[in-house]
Amino acid sequence: MRLQDGKPHLFLSIRTQGEVRELTFEGGAGAQLDQLTEIQNAVAGQVKATVRHTIDKVLFENKSDVFRYSEFICKYLPDYWKANQQRWEQVIDDCTVDISVDCIIDHPGLKPATDTHRTGMEKINGV
Repeated sequence: MRLQDGKPHLFLSIRTQGEVRELTFEGGAGAQLDQLTEIQNAVAGQVKATVRHTIDKVLFENKSDVFRYSEFICKYLPDYWKANQQRWEQVIDDCTVDISVDCIIDHPGLKPATDTHRTGMEKINGV
């Protein structure tokens, strides 16, 4: 968080991790390892679009601080907050938000040989 052109500027950094269980392509082929970056970028783009839509709707349109951004402004920009806390709705309108999303997908399309929640010894012992 910082002031940019005299107005609060928020930085949201999101990290997400997942795995691909199944992909279906025309022709029946599965995902190739060289498509991993494309898949990660597509997921990151979707997450970013969803977060952007949510912030636009909740913060900017409804003027609701459910994400408690006012607390960040108070903590990191105390002088700005003291001077502007009484006009919070105008402060919301003045805010800008940058969103970055980092998506990591492990082992695309590969399933482990054993159940992901049980080790080989647990299966042997009948657990």
